[in-house]
Amino acid sequence: MPRETPEVPPDPRYEGAAGLFLVGLPFLAMGFFVIAVATGWWRMWWDARGWTPVPMTIQATKLATHASRRGSSTVLEARYRYQVATGPGATIYTGTRVSIDGGSANASEARQRYEQLAPHEKDHTPFTGYVNAANPAEAVLFRDAGLSMLMLPVLGFAFALVGGGLAGWARWMRRRGLKRAGLVRANPDRPWRWEPEWADGFAVQSILGTAALVEAGFITFVAVVVGAIVAALVLDPGGPAPSSPLSTMLGLVPLLLFARVAFLLVRRVRYGTPRLELERMPLVPGGALRGKLLVPRRLPEGAAVRLELRAREVTGSGKRARTVEVARADGVAGPEHAVRLDRSELPVSLAVPQGPPRSLESGRRLQWFLTAVADGAFRAEFELPVYVAASGRIEKNPAP
Repeated sequence: MPRETPEVPPDPRYEGAAGLFLVGLPFLAMGFFVIAVATGWWRMWWDARGWTPVPMTIQATKLATHASRRGSSTVLEARYRYQVATGPGATIYTGTRVSIDGGSANASEARQRYEQLAPHEKDHTPFTGYVNAANPAEAVLFRDAGLSMLMLPVLGFAFALVGGGLAGWARWMRRRGLKRAGLVRANPDRPWRWEPEWADGFAVQSILGTAALVEAGFITFVAVVVGAIVAALVLDPGGPAPSSPLSTMLGLVPLLLFARVAFLLVRRVRYGTPRLELERMPLVPGGALRGKLLVPRRLPEGAAVRLELRAREVTGSGKRARTVEVARADGVAGPEHAVRLDRSELPVSLAVPQGPPRSLESGRRLQWFLTAVADGAFRAEFELPVYVAASGRIEKNPAP
């Protein structure tokens, strides 16, 4: 008879990958669209630097307000006439483009430009605009880069990063879920081998390494967006002065965010990704955790590494999620501190408190974590395979 394929229990961590991917696609498409528009504006700005200054007759100007569900926006509209050649029979052109960004500046910038054009319309005096000599029908009144030109690329990259991040995260969730499903089928009665980190050997990698890179990337993205907004506010003629206390406080926000990024990256480079080499798998509630903490870099001389073993239970989801610590044990790694070449090895021995085993049921998730902390910004966190298993089922590390 063919071997029956074991049923793979659902893992709530990887559910909804398809929905997350579909949510990310519109953000990604909008980001590319906005970047394409911004690229066209900046290409025109680059070309307009060599356009010919031409006197133009302002026929009409208007500040138009467009209302939408998200609020109202002010757009400067104008109509003007000009001619490139002089003399009888010269072609007279009519233009409506106010600026490189099509007049979609912010309200204060639109009013400032309107105040420049209004006297020329009233007195019928020429206003100097710029014409593309290769295509005289293409002209613009203002060829400087407005605030909207500065903000649009940031907005486009923000949408693209959010959409790409969601789509990439969904793809990672799906691949990891499929890999875990394969491990479940291969080890139906050994749940401590179901996670990719526990599939081979007895080493558990710190989960803070990848988390630190994700956090650094997210903070960098937020800092760039906040910095662009702060720059737009400061450069806005109607905004706060660059030397005002408000501008100083706003400017400190991206600096503090970048300082956090620098701290995360320095810690990552300084200590690498620590590993925990276990003597036995799985760990059993009421048993013992023994092994070695392997740090790819040297810890500070005489540093005491504090250990915290915790079992956390999360019930509910979203706003109704509730986290409870159901078991805890504290200790210190060492006291022996072996330094081999440029890395550190510390023996770990800690009693595993009585508590429920690891569980990933829908609506209830219980996981065990070991946190190692030392002076000098060292920090590592490991998710541990804590399960109820008979003594005969416990696997021993052949090379502890």
